[in-house]
Amino acid sequence: MIKLIHTADLHLDSPFSMLDLQKSEIRRQEMRDSFEALINLVYTTRSDMLLIAGDLFESSYVTHETLNMVKNGFARIPDCRIVITPGNHDPAGENGIYNKIDFSENVYIFTSEDISYLDFPELNCRVYGYAFTSQSYEKSPLCNEIPKDKSKINILVCHGDTATAIPRHAPISKNDLERADFDYIALGHYHNTDGVHELSNGGYFAYSGCLEGRGFDEIGEKGVITARIDKDEKGKTAFSHKFVPFSKRIYHTRSLDITGCDSSAAILAKINEFIKSEGFDDHDALKLVLEGMLSPSLRVFPQYYKEQINTLFSLKITDNTLPLFESAQLMSDPSIKGAFFDKIRPLLESGNAEERETAALALRYGLVALSGGETSDLN
Repeated sequence: MIKLIHTADLHLDSPFSMLDLQKSEIRRQEMRDSFEALINLVYTTRSDMLLIAGDLFESSYVTHETLNMVKNGFARIPDCRIVITPGNHDPAGENGIYNKIDFSENVYIFTSEDISYLDFPELNCRVYGYAFTSQSYEKSPLCNEIPKDKSKINILVCHGDTATAIPRHAPISKNDLERADFDYIALGHYHNTDGVHELSNGGYFAYSGCLEGRGFDEIGEKGVITARIDKDEKGKTAFSHKFVPFSKRIYHTRSLDITGCDSSAAILAKINEFIKSEGFDDHDALKLVLEGMLSPSLRVFPQYYKEQINTLFSLKITDNTLPLFESAQLMSDPSIKGAFFDKIRPLLESGNAEERETAALALRYGLVALSGGETSDLN
């Protein structure tokens, strides 16, 4: 039996450029702390193997401090076999980050774009993998048949793209996964996990997701997958797994309807009430999209509301409200107001949030001006 931990996409030393300098450094340190927690999990669970499916480092920004931390962390768990497949953010190669570290003997790194394997006879296991050697890998790594000893536990650890057909980040199709016929395929590249999936051939595959979210495209709890794999004398595999959360901060996206608010104070109060009702605190980063219908004379000030709220680690507010005009009336209006509304309507219904926001603001200004009002009142 093998006890393993599957992780990927740690992106150690990511710059967090969307945050201010103080908070970006906090997040960089928290990512280091999560790595240390990962090492502690390996130690306390006495795991046989740690699989890292690419992008352990953010190579363009990684510091000597972080490299030493990783090296020393791996050395603290000498009984665990650590298998790494370099990804597109930390590719292997002559000048790659992995050539700058003298790892302990329990660390194994794939260095070729061609699939090879590592044999661990004491675990009756072979681990297959390959490496990005540059920032792109434009072929399917599983396009060719991979001979295997079915009496062994066969694992593939790889960084690849199973969702798009763009041949840049090791495109892998569902058919490729089925045909490859591994007992477990540990994937990296996507930072959100949707759990472990069973293949028709009896094997399993999963994206572990990252340890820590870095932005609002990486929402929800992050962590690792732990698994136990055993194979009996008849070649039948027993597999069990669970998700172990790690996130020190959790990113969320929410929408809030502020229809009926008649002042900035009312909007701010509604935002505060919403944050409290959701139970968010300084461990949370929130992207809040304001929606609904407001008077055209009421201007929404996202930056102002953000500056008034200090209960969250990070807050981003987007105004997606629309001016409270009667659409049916405007569509049938024979005057220039109707023509103006007809011209701007496609942008109001755009799938692009930035276009909708700009169009809503333009509609407010335009209709107030056409009605003889003062557009300066909207500033």
